[in-house]
Amino acid sequence: MERSAGRPYVSASCTLFNVASIRSKCENVMTCPIRPIGSGKEHCPYDWLAVYDGRDEHSPLIGKFCGLGKFPFSIIGTSQYMYVEFVTSPAGPLLNTGFHFNVGNWPGHVETAGIKHGICDWLLSSDSLKDSSASEGIFLSIAHWYPPNTSCSYHIKGRTGEIVRLYFPSLKQFKYARQSKAAEHLERAAAEMVASGSSRTEIIPQRGDQRGAQFSYSNSDDKNFFNYEYERQKRGWTCGKGEEVEGLDDNDGRGDAGTERQQSRVTKWIPAQAGAGGSLFRINRIESPILKYDGDCGESLTIYDSDHPDPARIIKTFCDTFSRPMEKVDFVSTSPSLYVQFDSKTGSYSGSSLYYWAHYDFFNNTRFGDPVPNTLCDEVMYAWKHPGGKIRSPMNSLIFKRTGGSDVRCQYKFVTDRRLYARAVIEVTSVSFKELPYNNNACTRCHEERVDKLVIWEEREKFQNNLACFCDNIPRAVRVISSADQMNLEMIVQGQHAITSYFKNPNPLFEASYEFAHGPLCGPITLGPSPDGELVFPFKKALAMAAGPMAAVPEHHYRREKCIWELKVAAQRDLWLNLEKARFGDRTCESAKIEVYLAGRLEPRFIMCPENISLARDLPILSAADLGALGTDQEPLPVLIQYTGDGQPGKNAFRLVWTELFHLPRNPDGSLASSLLQDGGCDFRCPGDTEVCIPRHLLCNGVDNCPNVTHISTMAQLTRYIEWNLEQLGLLHRADDYKQLVLHDESAEICLRQELSELPYGKLILMTLGLSLMLTLIVAILCRMCRGPGHAYHSRY
Repeated sequence: MERSAGRPYVSASCTLFNVASIRSKCENVMTCPIRPIGSGKEHCPYDWLAVYDGRDEHSPLIGKFCGLGKFPFSIIGTSQYMYVEFVTSPAGPLLNTGFHFNVGNWPGHVETAGIKHGICDWLLSSDSLKDSSASEGIFLSIAHWYPPNTSCSYHIKGRTGEIVRLYFPSLKQFKYARQSKAAEHLERAAAEMVASGSSRTEIIPQRGDQRGAQFSYSNSDDKNFFNYEYERQKRGWTCGKGEEVEGLDDNDGRGDAGTERQQSRVTKWIPAQAGAGGSLFRINRIESPILKYDGDCGESLTIYDSDHPDPARIIKTFCDTFSRPMEKVDFVSTSPSLYVQFDSKTGSYSGSSLYYWAHYDFFNNTRFGDPVPNTLCDEVMYAWKHPGGKIRSPMNSLIFKRTGGSDVRCQYKFVTDRRLYARAVIEVTSVSFKELPYNNNACTRCHEERVDKLVIWEEREKFQNNLACFCDNIPRAVRVISSADQMNLEMIVQGQHAITSYFKNPNPLFEASYEFAHGPLCGPITLGPSPDGELVFPFKKALAMAAGPMAAVPEHHYRREKCIWELKVAAQRDLWLNLEKARFGDRTCESAKIEVYLAGRLEPRFIMCPENISLARDLPILSAADLGALGTDQEPLPVLIQYTGDGQPGKNAFRLVWTELFHLPRNPDGSLASSLLQDGGCDFRCPGDTEVCIPRHLLCNGVDNCPNVTHISTMAQLTRYIEWNLEQLGLLHRADDYKQLVLHDESAEICLRQELSELPYGKLILMTLGLSLMLTLIVAILCRMCRGPGHAYHSRY
């Protein structure tokens, strides 16, 4: 005979079939031959019970049973159907023996987002998970029968640049008082909710009696925990969140004779100890083995950091005999693949002894440079491998979960070689750290406060020299230029809130771009301070480094050159720049551009390019105040001169000349303070109303050191300093001749007189006498040589 446990309460498409509690009987044990219950034809020659996994006897045979003893705990099929065949001997039963079993439905598996091969081999790809619109995937242990030596695999495969995380979530604590039939059906309803894809949930009975049942709910992220109160109503059992559980009538909540048997079927879902924490990974003894096995590791679960079962890349192995489950532990791959394999030597009638509800997800582990070994997220950008590009905060948000509460530090190091480049340039375009409502540290002192921040620094003389710090949003891009061949950018996130603020946050915490600049054609990176000087591009000594004849080199071979010079100016000096010579291959500003930046200014003060080359020859003077001098005795911050253009040698060339000017001091009433001019390097006052002067050694040096202001100044302004200049030069007696002339520092009237007055007459006289003496000796030697042979001939005859 058979006895049914009741009609099914879960959709048939998501269920498996269960046959349980079969018992053989014999009325008189003394006269009945005792044969232990067995499985197989060799044990059952007369009477037997055969169980098939399918609709008929042509389906796979699960087992053939006979004898006297305890039947397997339960048998669970792989589909909606199970075929049971009872055969007796033609002579009939001798003692009217038989069997008794119950038949019921069992919740099926969650629909896994992947491709199934064979019975239990899965390919769980990132693309399949994305197509299902889920952020995480789930796969469960085998919940049905399987033969001995079964091997099931789960190949979790991500896209290029991704890594895989696998973990077994843990449930919150709950208490279990008594399980009723209603509790069992509610649990089955929960399994159907999961299988239908509503959410990653599992409902565990907390309290079940005739009045109602209370269940606990936990999602896979283990962040939310709710209690569901189920109260019996006339229309059925309803969930506290408004979800109706179908199929529960008024009689389902009462305990009956079948309650004990129903409870035995769901003991897998309930911890053995009241009040213990629920787990989605449990290791039990093998309850219904097909083949007896007395050794260790009859069933095992192995995780490989590979795309195949590689013994050299085992992360963890769990065995049914000695392993302990690991809950809320992340198993992370180092490549796009993770391989999980379940092996069973014994087989099972009712599912695996290793019960696991595994979650997996993928993280983008794309790097922008070379990863630093044994670090969380450090990278190095070498100029010869990564000459430029964009960077951002790590795309792998898993780093915010793997620090164990310590601060998250990601350092990006930019390294170059002076033979290639002399500078690194970083431009930070956005900073988006989250504001914490209970954080007392405000972003006022970025370097000192314990806040999330972005720090840019360089090592100078074995000390950290901070260049910039950002802990709040920036309104516009900020560019930072190194003074050497290395620079570091470091992101620091406080560990106490890293998980809650940034784990699985797709938005970047910062974005920046970088490049390496100032190649060999640019020459030295620092110029000045000096009264005058010149900046020549390309650097003549570096032209020899250009390989091969220029005509034979392809046009695309040469990169776009960027040069950044620092021009230092002495204290209390103005600066005048003059683009004296320039030759550009094209007539557009895209081919060549010279920009001059002052300290603290984001926009360039001057822009010189082929389109405005005529205006570039009359640049205004930059005063000491414009240069940002902080004190009378301190040098102002350097002036940055940047050239961007074609790097092909000979295509673009220019000569930029600078002069440090002394600004004429004034008294409070506006008159010239002559007393301050002594020992001040003011020997020649430039014409016009510029109020600047230059020292004597800059006169007649071949460079126009005085600004050309003839087109904006009157004749009176241009000639008002002539007498003073002539007096300083010792040419005051020529003042009447030069009253109507504009005398510049390179005027021929000054330079000619100065050269004549400085001629070394004494040296000239000595040189003349020396030359005369040498000439006399040469003539005497020649005469002696010419007379010698003829005089000897006449003497002989």
